[in-house]
Amino acid sequence: MVHRLLTCNSATAALLKAGFSRKLPSLSWGPVRLCHGTGTKISQENRKVTDIGGKATEEQLAQMERDLAETIPVLFHAPHNYKLYTQGVIFEDNIRNIRTNGLPSYAMQISMIRFWGHIRYAHIKMNVLKVYSDPVDSSVKVRWRVDGISGLRMIFSLWKYSIFRWREALGDKGYHVDGFSIFFVNSEGKIWKHVADKMMPDEDRAVLPTERKTLAGKMAAALAVGWSGAQSVSEIL
Repeated sequence: MVHRLLTCNSATAALLKAGFSRKLPSLSWGPVRLCHGTGTKISQENRKVTDIGGKATEEQLAQMERDLAETIPVLFHAPHNYKLYTQGVIFEDNIRNIRTNGLPSYAMQISMIRFWGHIRYAHIKMNVLKVYSDPVDSSVKVRWRVDGISGLRMIFSLWKYSIFRWREALGDKGYHVDGFSIFFVNSEGKIWKHVADKMMPDEDRAVLPTERKTLAGKMAAALAVGWSGAQSVSEIL
């Protein structure tokens, strides 16, 4: 028994010695891809080339204006057109303080917004107030508003408006959120970055027709009574 163990140990030692004395080939794992969901994580250099890829032409920006004007209003009621975006699209949601990278993550955020919108409100709609392009930063800017009304509030409003006048109930008792989105477009005519904010930048803010009427009325009243009745312009406005 002892002789057999010594023989086995000697044979094992000889094999180990022979094996480690040779130069074994190194293992190569080859290219490694890191996947998140159904998308592939690409390097920042590749993303910079394939996604940003320079500025869009005026024709591409005009086409994107038309596409967004058709897509955004039906956000809560129709499948979103993800062909407008690059695979590595960046989403900066300053309303909810969320930032995502990649089309799968962006699609998930859109799906969550749609889901919770329908859960919370009996009726919800996305309205486009204004859409225009900016060739300087190769972007399309959209002013939008989300109008919604809860199921309970809609039921209690039926006695006042009737079922055929639900739009008035929505405007009177509804929930409204105004927002501003910037869609950056690359040279391929696709969106590589979407920035959403609740407030509109001051440099892009235009005076609305209702604001013009209100301001004109106040100025006319001031001229009628004379400036002596007001201590300052701020009192009139």
